[in-house]
Amino acid sequence: HNAARRARMDSEEREQRNAARRDRRANMSPAEWQETMDQRNTLDREHRANMSQAEHQVASQQQNTRRRVAQTARIGAQVKAALNYSPQDFIRPIDIGRMDKVFTHCDALRFQNEPESICCCNGKVKLDPIPDLPPQLRELFLGPRNSHFLQNIRIYNSAFQMTSFGCKEARLPGWNPSFRIQGQLHHRLGSLLPNENEQPKFCQIYVIDSEQQLDARLRYFENMRRPIANTIQTILHASNKYVKSFKTALELYNAHPEPECRAVISAEHRPAGAHQGRYNVPSNSEIAVLMPSEMPNSNRDIVLHKRNDSLQRVKETNKAYDPLQYPLFFPYGTDGWDISMKLKHAVTGEPLLNKKLSPLMYYSHRIMMRRQGLNPLLYGKRLFQQYLVDQGCKVESERMSFLYNNQSLLRSEQYDVYAETARTNEDGGRDIGRPVILPASHTGSPRYMYAKQQDALAYVRAHGKPDLFITCTQDPNSPEISSELFEGQASYDRPDIGVRVFNQLNNVIVGDIKALTHLNGPHRGNPWDR
Repeated sequence: HNAARRARMDSEEREQRNAARRDRRANMSPAEWQETMDQRNTLDREHRANMSQAEHQVASQQQNTRRRVAQTARIGAQVKAALNYSPQDFIRPIDIGRMDKVFTHCDALRFQNEPESICCCNGKVKLDPIPDLPPQLRELFLGPRNSHFLQNIRIYNSAFQMTSFGCKEARLPGWNPSFRIQGQLHHRLGSLLPNENEQPKFCQIYVIDSEQQLDARLRYFENMRRPIANTIQTILHASNKYVKSFKTALELYNAHPEPECRAVISAEHRPAGAHQGRYNVPSNSEIAVLMPSEMPNSNRDIVLHKRNDSLQRVKETNKAYDPLQYPLFFPYGTDGWDISMKLKHAVTGEPLLNKKLSPLMYYSHRIMMRRQGLNPLLYGKRLFQQYLVDQGCKVESERMSFLYNNQSLLRSEQYDVYAETARTNEDGGRDIGRPVILPASHTGSPRYMYAKQQDALAYVRAHGKPDLFITCTQDPNSPEISSELFEGQASYDRPDIGVRVFNQLNNVIVGDIKALTHLNGPHRGNPWDR
């Protein structure tokens, strides 16, 4: 209590108290003053003699604490008086504006300070728009009675998806609006017909009788409503090219009774220059029958077995990866990203033969909001979250695949880990396998973390020890996010907007810090300024 009281005491009160003490000493004779001090010292010695060692340590600690508190209060008062500090002086509202600007080379909307590269790479990414949804399906997404459908959209999509979604979903306790997975993610496709004494599922349901299809789907998913499921089923049978592919494949199997023949959907069926977004009935070049002695042209081809116990993994580089898994987003079977896609010239539109279109560029363009047309991805709520996680895994998988297949470009054999493993191995390194080196440019790799550690040491060496540890958070209910949501949506339904708003606010804060510390002035270009 005394320490707190002395800490609150300002300099004027302390000066008055010290002045009164000096006056008392001036009115006393030297003998009286010495007698007073002797009495005080005698009382202190008697008090310490009656105290145990533990009590003496506690009293010493309390005395030191009081001294530190008083010293801190004096220094704080001096700094406050010198700077005339007020917390309100450091509160500055940040306004990033509305997302009402348009990219130069496409019709996508953006915030004022967002770069052109986040959508179309300055016009080099040119994709056909997603076709408009059929009227009945559009009504489910936008109609006045869409609440049940959107709340259970993942269930409806699971009932009509043609490939299984293989992953371990991480479910946190309590209410959790986010979609999380653990481990590896993959899509798998089964045979056209189920084995004996087994119920049809996934793509097998599409080749049975219509009424039996509804019964089978409702048997697996009880939360669906029969009229809505019947509407979706009718749309997919009439419009989806892959549903027609399954029916055609079964007809080809019946026309070719050879026991080992296989129907194949080619990953490269589209002729060069053909329209990417077409959704007509599959032609003979899309489905072919392979005899026992024939092999698929590509390891990305989808082999449709008539009846088989095994499951086939659909490659992430196959254009059918997305439409087979998300029929509600792509009811016509619109092709997704393909490894053969190229960037195009911003003016002429001609493909750049030596520049591939990465999945990150493709999906960044796909999830953009545009002035015209309906992007069903942005209305998908929980299914949109699953779609983003799925494509994020695809992006990471392609990056890892590139590093695995291009170790020679990284000169990985010259890394110390190879020499150390060969030196410590008993057989001279002949049995070490094939280690894959992740460079420092790969986010999250050990060399990436080590490089960041060295950067931090460089900061301290160049500028001294840090004074502040700053963290940035984003309010999900902020006006910047809520103003861009569609009717009935919450912030967790549109993680794309939350990320874009956070990046805008973070750029402003980092710019202010650089301006205050002058890091972007004389030291620009140094490693610690990047």
